[in-house]
Amino acid sequence: MNIKGGFVKNKSLFFQIGILFGGIIIGLCTILALLFPIILREFFTNEVYSTIESSQYNIINIRLFKNLELEYVNDESNDTKVDIRFVTHIQVPKDGINESSNLKITKAINSSELNLAFFKQIIKQGKSQSDLPKRYVKQLGNKKVFYVITKYDNKNKSGFLISYMWDTYRNSLLKALLQELM
Repeated sequence: MNIKGGFVKNKSLFFQIGILFGGIIIGLCTILALLFPIILREFFTNEVYSTIESSQYNIINIRLFKNLELEYVNDESNDTKVDIRFVTHIQVPKDGINESSNLKITKAINSSELNLAFFKQIIKQGKSQSDLPKRYVKQLGNKKVFYVITKYDNKNKSGFLISYMWDTYRNSLLKALLQELM
């Protein structure tokens, strides 16, 4: 028995090719298993931002430019579960926050998991932002909030609109898809 040549060298060519293809397939599957969740997470993150921006477009072009008031809180009652695809909008007028808008903003903050310090940071970002729409993400505790700040200017109204959505929707989509793939 020749030990010098190794285990695979003494096997048939068919067996050697099978081992080679098996190794390549296992290697590719390992790489895909590592990259696939990252790629899907990025895809679903872009979908979240697209949802926010689409909702903002509707708010700005349909409600604000027609001088309709913007509701800040969800119409759902507290007893029902809020849709995880729900986008919350907060309008900040260009001339600053007056008493009426401050009350609505406070109501919106209290109905969500955002805190006042974070909201003040968002307002600073909106005021200093030069781009019309800009995407942001912030880690708050064990959750992420995705938000878009869009500046608008019309002869009747100007300011910026803050719209945000939690990572719950993205995470549930990612988890469901990965479970189906497994």
